[in-house]
Amino acid sequence: MLNSPIYKVYGKSSPTFAEDELFGIEIEMEGLTQQVAPAHYQPGGLAYRWVPKPDSSLRNSGIEFITTSPVSWADAQSMVKGLYTACGRSNADSMRAGVHVHRNVERLTYQQVATVLTAYWILEAELIDQYCGAERAGNLFCLRILDAANPLNYFITSLSRKGVSSEPHVCDSLKYGAVNLGAIPRFNSLEFRSLRTPTTAAPILAWVAVIERVFQHTLASFHSPIEVTAQFSDQGPEAFCRSYFEGLVINPDRVIRALRLVQELAYTTNWGGRSQ
Repeated sequence: MLNSPIYKVYGKSSPTFAEDELFGIEIEMEGLTQQVAPAHYQPGGLAYRWVPKPDSSLRNSGIEFITTSPVSWADAQSMVKGLYTACGRSNADSMRAGVHVHRNVERLTYQQVATVLTAYWILEAELIDQYCGAERAGNLFCLRILDAANPLNYFITSLSRKGVSSEPHVCDSLKYGAVNLGAIPRFNSLEFRSLRTPTTAAPILAWVAVIERVFQHTLASFHSPIEVTAQFSDQGPEAFCRSYFEGLVINPDRVIRALRLVQELAYTTNWGGRSQ
């Protein structure tokens, strides 16, 4: 199971999407006094790939805009900017509204997903502070592993079974982590939930780029979770974090706490591939 691509683990014979179709984005907005023109959703244009849906958790004409399928980085930039242009300045700043970014993992193996998660969880609190805002710490709808380690503990257990269960009650129990593991069986993605909806497009695109940097650097540098934790131990928290984000401001003690949590994942199984 560890060396099988995610799409095969969940019963598909082939990947569903193209290799560059990596990002699914959900943007909740409130206070939309400007009607988004119907022409914005006409077939043939990038904007057509947004679906607006009412959301009962939102107020003041709240709408959630959801991409119809994963899109490339270039398309994500055009679509997010285009959506904000269409909505004008009417999107209100609201504590209830958030942005959820799905990163397609269908072509990755479970071991690669575990490796990315190991690195992400080490960096998680620092990235959320810098790119999403310190006020997002402890938010009940996007809990970091430092707030609640249940998603990490469940993921460790799932590796000795058949992966994250697709049972609805399991997916629902995992939903409110800062990274939603329940999206693995449901959408073959990892869902990152920490960003509060901004009033401009730029913070969303910056956050998507941060998520992709974690993926790309981890997959290029490490073959397994144990390699991630070993490099952290060799380099220390500051150098390890700088290898991902040169200007990232960190709390070293907090990063070390996160490392200690993910060490159980790193040593939970014999990872295949390169010698360790």
